[in-house]
Amino acid sequence: MKSIINTIFTAAAVIGLIGCAAAPDNSEARAPEPQSELQAEQPPDIQPNEATGDLSIYCFKIGKADAFLFQTENGSVLLDCGEDDDADEIVEYLEDNNIDSLDYIIISHFDKDHVGGAAEVLNSVSIGAVITPNYTETNDEYKAFIAALKSNGVSQTALSDTYTFTLDDVSFALLPPLSSDYSEEKDNNSSLALSVFHGENSFFFTGDAMDERIAELLSYGDISHTLLKMPHHGIYSDGLKALVEAVSPQYAIITSSDKNPEDEKTLALLENEGVETYLTREGDISILSDGKTISIKQ
Repeated sequence: MKSIINTIFTAAAVIGLIGCAAAPDNSEARAPEPQSELQAEQPPDIQPNEATGDLSIYCFKIGKADAFLFQTENGSVLLDCGEDDDADEIVEYLEDNNIDSLDYIIISHFDKDHVGGAAEVLNSVSIGAVITPNYTETNDEYKAFIAALKSNGVSQTALSDTYTFTLDDVSFALLPPLSSDYSEEKDNNSSLALSVFHGENSFFFTGDAMDERIAELLSYGDISHTLLKMPHHGIYSDGLKALVEAVSPQYAIITSSDKNPEDEKTLALLENEGVETYLTREGDISILSDGKTISIKQ
């Protein structure tokens, strides 16, 4: 893990990747310019900050959809916003916890079960910045998201390069897709991956990455993390075993529902690897890190 951590932040400092990303004109969705000869950077290697406070991660039970709230001592980040119908639950949770602003909203990709609730969240709380992968979509949920960005005067940072930021003692590193042309499942394979580092603990969120995107993540080398958010709602694919072995997590989270449960083969893989697994279809999940230990409640 430490080798992945240091190179990302070192490279960002040296070549100015922090904040260096395309921001599409939100008034008119345009396809990003194709990129050629995209390759993985050197394995990211961030020196984690010494933990001086707690990091909490709240995993919403919203069916076969993703929404995760990260809270540091003074900051907050929302990764994905579920479907349109899930927005009320997300906004209610923010209100109940006296959160009237978010430093960042990160949208891993533009499928409706990740971007669907974003418009309402944007209309409900103050947002510092919005980060997305660098492509556009045509579905209604994406159009509502773009309209909400425009009406609230929030800019969209569409990533083509690694992007890092720090809130208090927590470091965040976003790894964008390395291709603009996947042979199948372009939306899923265009997922941003998010690494979160807090002291000795680390958390890896992989969106809906499928085999082509998983191969890209593996190309970074050491991607070991304490916790892995399993890609694509626990649907099994050929690349999943290699991913779990490379990440070597102690814990895994799967976002699934009773109607759309995770694959049994995925659960068997995690069990065989000795991974303690939590399913959002069994309830909301609260994760607390003090930088050395992790506690998980459901």
